[in-house]
Amino acid sequence: MPRLAGLIGAYRVAGPVKVRPTDLHASHGIEKSGIVLVGDAFTTPCPATGTGSLKVITDVERLCNHHIPAWLATPRMCVEKIATFYADPVKRDCDAFSVGKAFGLRALSTGSGVAWSLRRWLRFCLRLARWNLRRAVRVLFVRAERTECGVPT
Repeated sequence: MPRLAGLIGAYRVAGPVKVRPTDLHASHGIEKSGIVLVGDAFTTPCPATGTGSLKVITDVERLCNHHIPAWLATPRMCVEKIATFYADPVKRDCDAFSVGKAFGLRALSTGSGVAWSLRRWLRFCLRLARWNLRRAVRVLFVRAERTECGVPT
């Protein structure tokens, strides 16, 4: 990473890179009176998918806007009330999206065969094209700014 120091400043590598797999966990038997698990506490998303924030925000939104007001309308916080949160279709869709994306990314990274190789190359080419397009737009933007300010390009 020859340009890393330009981005983050001087640095020193403390040791060898350690690679370890990500464990995806799902909680089971969690319907307890008065307690709900949200976000990572309920199911661990794969960090590579970037769905962790989506999961916790969806869980909290569903709780605050839908479930808690309904729960507080009647006495006691029984297991049946808690179960409605875990059965919420929006929450379940979000959880399924996160898990699906994790397994899809794993398959893309480790899948064997011609189809997976083609997908990896296509993904690489698309990301390279996007990176080059962003770079070209930045260069054009800087040149336009310099021209407006009277600085020769």
